[in-house]
Amino acid sequence: MMFFTANAQRISYPVPDDSSIVCIKDFYTGYGKVFKDKAEAHRDYFGKELADPFINGYSKGFKLMEEEILKAENLLFENYNEVYAHDKRFNTHDFTVRNPKKHLKHYYRQYLGFLNEEGEGVILIHLMNFKNKKKASQYFQHWDKYFSIGMGDFYGRNQKTFLINLTKNEIKLH
Repeated sequence: MMFFTANAQRISYPVPDDSSIVCIKDFYTGYGKVFKDKAEAHRDYFGKELADPFINGYSKGFKLMEEEILKAENLLFENYNEVYAHDKRFNTHDFTVRNPKKHLKHYYRQYLGFLNEEGEGVILIHLMNFKNKKKASQYFQHWDKYFSIGMGDFYGRNQKTFLINLTKNEIKLH
């Protein structure tokens, strides 16, 4: 199990006049997009709002604070292998990694904070593998504007989505 102190981690804002694009150099080499609410994130490639269901249990969105993003990232790294071990959809051996932080360093992030029906704070983190930036840029176009979820072989190998319950300190695959 790994533990990271929140004091050492810093979130930077690499795009002037856009605080929704973030970077956490201690965690990953790319960027993250913080969505304000489901309506902003829940759009297709052309910007058209999608029909529900998007997230089961979504009650209402909330603005994510830096501390919440850092807590969610730490929970992801600390529990990455355990999440796959408890999810019966996957062969645990295929997804176990020695160092989750290193394994996920090339993944861009999309963050969405919301309250579930029980009033608990939850962060959805969608990860997109940008190790091959040329190919990822083709498949994850407009990742900084719309939620980038796709189907098929490339997406199956290069995207992961987690729900992190900040109230209960629990994490699961979405």
